[in-house]
Amino acid sequence: MKMKKTDIGVVLFMYIVCGVFYYQMTKLKASSQTYPRFTIILLFGLTTLYLLQISLPEVIYTPVKYLADMTTPLPMVVVGYQLSHANVAQALKGAGNWITLVLRLIVMPLVTIGLCLVL
Repeated sequence: MKMKKTDIGVVLFMYIVCGVFYYQMTKLKASSQTYPRFTIILLFGLTTLYLLQISLPEVIYTPVKYLADMTTPLPMVVVGYQLSHANVAQALKGAGNWITLVLRLIVMPLVTIGLCLVL
């Protein structure tokens, strides 16, 4: 797969993000830098692999692909579990909650459809 010209901008953006994250991480206490450091190294390494067009070995690629395929179903299961333990009656009390509900489920979709029809 050949890299496109727009990919260079994405790679540069990712390196800038890594630099900003590293700068922000240095402000943390030493005991709190482990996870951010791991994340920065991972982002930097994967960006470099993409830049150099190096593909991952099958042993690594397959589990990563399985994890990537779980990005939608797993949060849906977690949200479903949380909703099963939610107190719906308590959530529907108060005018503010009803206003938010109407705005999100009725008004905003109608505004979006209207904008799509106009544009």
